[in-house]
Amino acid sequence: MGTVELFFLGLGLSMDAAAVSISNTLAYPHLKWKAKLSMPLLFALFQGIMPILGYYASGIFATFIDTYAGFVTFFILCFIGGKMIIDVFYQTDEAVSVPRYTWRQGGIQAIATSLDAFAVGISLRAAYVPLGTACPIIALVTFACCGISMLLGERFASFLGNKATILGGLLLIAIGIKALWP
Repeated sequence: MGTVELFFLGLGLSMDAAAVSISNTLAYPHLKWKAKLSMPLLFALFQGIMPILGYYASGIFATFIDTYAGFVTFFILCFIGGKMIIDVFYQTDEAVSVPRYTWRQGGIQAIATSLDAFAVGISLRAAYVPLGTACPIIALVTFACCGISMLLGERFASFLGNKATILGGLLLIAIGIKALWP
């Protein structure tokens, strides 16, 4: 597998993370620069590490990942998206009007969107693709796609106002539902 194929593999793997990045910037329009940087970094890190884990654990977890990855992703993203929507409707006057994005939430999202990269690691082993080439390309493409997606999300958030949080939650739920179908 050459560099061009690995680029497109990284592009395909990064689409869920990019969609979640848009969702996060819609839901959290007032992110500080650290949070803005942490999002693409976390997604890129996990997209780069998961193929390594899949590569070395290919025999042990292959069946589990193939069977349950969609369900795990579905439950995690639907839970986070649902919580975002519920928080909008049950926000009191005393509550802070600016929702907070946390590292924990970002890590959970990064794991949920990178489960398919674990399965790709199994394929990379079967195809004798060197991880030293594949993983950095996948991570860099993911970082770029998430960064671009965040810029798009910021554009939309500026004119959607507080409805952006609801839209962000709905997007996460939609991505979770999509994960149920291969």
